[in-house]
Amino acid sequence: QFCKMDVLDPQSAELRIAAQALAYDVHAWSSYCDGYHPSNVLTDTPTDSTARWAATNDDSQYLILKLKQPAIVTQIVFGKYRAAHPCNAKNIEVHGGRTEADMRSLLVTTLMNTSERETLMLKCTLQRVPFACQYIKVTVYSAWEDRVNATLWHIGLKGIAAPDVVARAVEAEAGLRKREAERLCLKYLRQIGRDDLFAALIKDSRSSPPYEHPLLSQLWHDVMHGDYEAAGRAVEQAHVAGMLEYPGALKAVRACWTQLEPRGTDGEVQSPEKGSAPCARGGHHMCLDAAGEQILLFGGWDGRVDLGDLWAYSIARGQWTLLQASTAAAGGPSPRSCHKMCIDPVARQVYTLGRFIDYEQVAQSQADFYRFDIASCTWTLLSANTAAELGPDMIFDHQMCIDSERGAIFVYGGRLCRTTEMGYSGLFKYDIRAATWESIRLDAGAHILSRVGHSMLFDPATQCLLVFAGQRGNTLLNDFFAISTRTFAAEAIMHRTSRKGGPLPSFTQRSTLDLESGEIYVLEGLVQHDDDKEHRDCSSNSLWLFATRTQEWARIPTDPGASQEPCPRFAHQLVYDPAAKRHYLFGGNPGDKTVKQRRLGDLWSLSIERPTADTAAQACLFALRRLRFLELCSHDLPAGIKYLQTTLTPSVPPTEAFQAELRELTAVMFQPTLDDPDVKRQARQAAFTRIMQFVRAEHREPSASLEHLVAL
Repeated sequence: QFCKMDVLDPQSAELRIAAQALAYDVHAWSSYCDGYHPSNVLTDTPTDSTARWAATNDDSQYLILKLKQPAIVTQIVFGKYRAAHPCNAKNIEVHGGRTEADMRSLLVTTLMNTSERETLMLKCTLQRVPFACQYIKVTVYSAWEDRVNATLWHIGLKGIAAPDVVARAVEAEAGLRKREAERLCLKYLRQIGRDDLFAALIKDSRSSPPYEHPLLSQLWHDVMHGDYEAAGRAVEQAHVAGMLEYPGALKAVRACWTQLEPRGTDGEVQSPEKGSAPCARGGHHMCLDAAGEQILLFGGWDGRVDLGDLWAYSIARGQWTLLQASTAAAGGPSPRSCHKMCIDPVARQVYTLGRFIDYEQVAQSQADFYRFDIASCTWTLLSANTAAELGPDMIFDHQMCIDSERGAIFVYGGRLCRTTEMGYSGLFKYDIRAATWESIRLDAGAHILSRVGHSMLFDPATQCLLVFAGQRGNTLLNDFFAISTRTFAAEAIMHRTSRKGGPLPSFTQRSTLDLESGEIYVLEGLVQHDDDKEHRDCSSNSLWLFATRTQEWARIPTDPGASQEPCPRFAHQLVYDPAAKRHYLFGGNPGDKTVKQRRLGDLWSLSIERPTADTAAQACLFALRRLRFLELCSHDLPAGIKYLQTTLTPSVPPTEAFQAELRELTAVMFQPTLDDPDVKRQARQAAFTRIMQFVRAEHREPSASLEHLVAL
């Protein structure tokens, strides 16, 4: 059970930008060893081996920090010793609140055993409203080695302590608590049948949002009075109004792969042998031209030579077109692989930077930077050598993202070609309008080190670059972090996604972002299993979904009914068409150990299937008809059997769980259990509660129960 952080909430991002260092005292602690007092965490002295808090060797040791004044605490900083240490805290949890007795979980994570300080984001909003804390509790569950005294070296807190801002946050939180308390009372009164008190309180209520949507109030009335026809109409109206959703839909998502066979104007299947389709390759790059309904593919490595061809795949026609057999001959970039491209969707212009080149050939090469105009099918050399203009040097396996609204391109990571050692490039920004480069951060001394073979997305809502995994040295990485494009601060979201139910450490995995749903899709590449540090493979290209709004990972299995799916691979390319909600995959390296030059040239489309609001509406109607059937059987069995055959059975949702429930109904229809009025009322309440599971939270009554909150 990991704390659901709101790192990707735009409002939380704004709070973190304004955050300042917060002063605090060490208020309480569980224990400490002689010479290692808890107050040591107040100072950051990484060269002093005694400047730390060391707890006794027991489970769940803690520190409670008291802020000098209440604040909205957005980040916690853990300073470290100058080298990895066996006593370093490993698994921790952070709680916060305005009193010691009322603290909520802000973060659950695993700290790294390194010398690098860690700045971690804390949950700082509740229902999009910032909340203030005066107490922060840091609980240490384990150290990096067994049977040692868990240690914290330094703790820093950041946030907003401006009295006017904090006062507004406290007032807003109090309002939230009051409204929720009122809504819980309303729910309880309605459940116990005190409709008179419920109606009086509703009439007098000034709460916003209201107790529930008026359609649901009507639905309650219809269900409790046994008017199932009217209740069914209320469900249909709620469905049309967009109020329904399928609970747990994330776990029911399925991947539907289809191998495409592009055909020419003559109707014949296109192929590389005919020169009508791109040849097999890896290390290429693709981008989606949404306005032109096409995918552009450039370059790559066919296992023997770099490629310099430019292709367009028409999504509407299902057809490849060779735009340029040689981009160099058309005034564009030379043949290359391991380069990157990004597209300005408004101007319909593509930018490309970088390439792999042997160290022996670097002296004769420069870091060129090109722009391709789709409308005119022409190239422009923007820079013959970006390194001479404060831009990146010769790099490969980096990442590029564009913020088309602000006219900026961001380049992060990649391997430097001009060194025989493993040198890494940093973070750069290119101003499209001014045609200038800016070096933001070099690899040396960076909080989060650069890497190669990672994936990177730009989220315009939070103005952040989202970076996943990759490789550093011989290690495959498994982290997930955000870089603000306004402050360029880098903050870890997850140190190990595989420990949070997400992907394994991976190299050349590909990711896409659906802005409408706030979902990130990740297709693994070369992976390394947690229990096997020596070997890596692409034995399974697992597809993952990360829901930014709930901070949940879900592995997306292939639809069991599918007859085909792409073989595992790495160095492939994946693009996403947000309008059609469809991905396209092309090429890659299958990791064939017998024929190492083998590359792939297959083209696939991927659609994501999941339970929809239509399925939710079917489930709601089934709950109503199930109850109607049981009530009929209680006093008119023949009518109940006829209703089962003509109405209930044909409307059962097409899932095994509902089919099984239908079969179970035949065993209880001869048991008249709903004759008693109290039993009937309870059954109708249960049906309404079941329907509420399929209604979006912002429209329905609170899910909590007043009775469950009463302490005895």
